Amino acid sequence: METSVKSYVYTSALLFVVFLIFGMIFTQLYPEAAAPVVSDMATQFEPLVKSSPPEIFTYIFINNSLIDLLAILTFFVFGLGSLYFIVSNGFIIGLVVDEALKKASLIAVIATLLPHGIFELPSFFIATGYGLWLGVQFSRHLFFKRPFKPSFFRAMKIYISVVLLLNFVAAMIEVFITPMIYSSVK
Repeated sequence: METSVKSYVYTSALLFVVFLIFGMIFTQLYPEAAAPVVSDMATQFEPLVKSSPPEIFTYIFINNSLIDLLAILTFFVFGLGSLYFIVSNGFIIGLVVDEALKKASLIAVIATLLPHGIFELPSFFIATGYGLWLGVQFSRHLFFKRPFKPSFFRAMKIYISVVLLLNFVAAMIEVFITPMIYSSVK
């Protein structure tokens, strides 16, 4: 990954962490407002409880891969799509983590998130970082007639060769390994 893109990936990660912390603080300050959001999240995933592990894997892999692809493809709004994904995902995960810490130990929460998060979060940061970077490249193309296609194809190459691979590994771990780890630490 070239240096100029790395700064966008790091910015994505930093913003995510900031909004994750905001989400956790929001849950502490306004628990009555946070509870419905967390409840809605749980309701969204209820159908997966009755699904087989391969079906859950497929759902997680496709969902994460589509979010990452959308983060990259929303470059035409100057990176605002990526920014939306960074802020909303960070904030919502902050809400969920804070709620999880009320019901489970810190070790259990870490054991549940860390194994697949090691792969899923870099995938997300790379995709949103490229989305932000492409937004800048697209604006340079529009306003200064700089070439855009090479940047777009480079982002797609990274999506196919890195992001999809990371999402695949993350989904495998989340579905087939995380439950075993969680059951041993809860």
